[in-house]
Amino acid sequence: MKLLFAEDEYYTRKGISATFPWKENGIDELIVASDGRQATELLAQKPDILLTDIRMPFVDGVTLAGTARNMDPAISILMLTSYSDKEYLKAAISLSILAYMEKPVDMRELAENIALAREKRVQNLRLLRMEAQEKLALPYPPECAHQHQVQSALRYMHAHYEEEDLSLERIAEETHLTPDYLSSLFREDIGINPKRVLTEIRLTCAKKLLRDTEESVQEIAQKVGYASGNYFAKLFRRETGTTPSDFREGREET
Repeated sequence: MKLLFAEDEYYTRKGISATFPWKENGIDELIVASDGRQATELLAQKPDILLTDIRMPFVDGVTLAGTARNMDPAISILMLTSYSDKEYLKAAISLSILAYMEKPVDMRELAENIALAREKRVQNLRLLRMEAQEKLALPYPPECAHQHQVQSALRYMHAHYEEEDLSLERIAEETHLTPDYLSSLFREDIGINPKRVLTEIRLTCAKKLLRDTEESVQEIAQKVGYASGNYFAKLFRRETGTTPSDFREGREET
């Protein structure tokens, strides 16, 4: 995969670009920009992942991320921040940033987030291909028109499952339906309601993180949309019959 790294601080930029084992972490091509304006120009090289400082001259990281998202909706975005970037972070919320990392950057954390970014990139491309195929397909007959709305809701859940405030009301709004009607369509088409589908998506992602990373249960909980690690652990045990820790130690299959 191709990664664009935008960082205006010389020593941070040189240190990370020169010492991080990019190829070992699945990055075949690294593109480096020394400020936001240069990075904006380098987006033309179509990176799969954008790793950007949030505060840069000429073009800040939030603006850069917005441009990148407009050019490529499937791009994975990681941001580097400092304690003074709270206002920038508020502006970045709508951009579905995959992870925020504080400086100085921990190389292990960077490796974990790049792994997630690669996975998210593949997932996003798959969803976009599905959408393109649907657009090229013949329209559903009138009695089956709701299948488009169910698929749209499913894509939205897969793209936003990590957000704690993802609700049935928000999903319904995205598909221009009422929550009750969307729930009825889900039960009719796939036999379960949207909330249950979202839970299964989150648990599937959590299982992968438990198997493939050493992140804490609290960190994984937050990455799949649960603010409380305790709540996540109880939900996980209720749904799978085992605790997150036991699942990790047993390397059980989904």
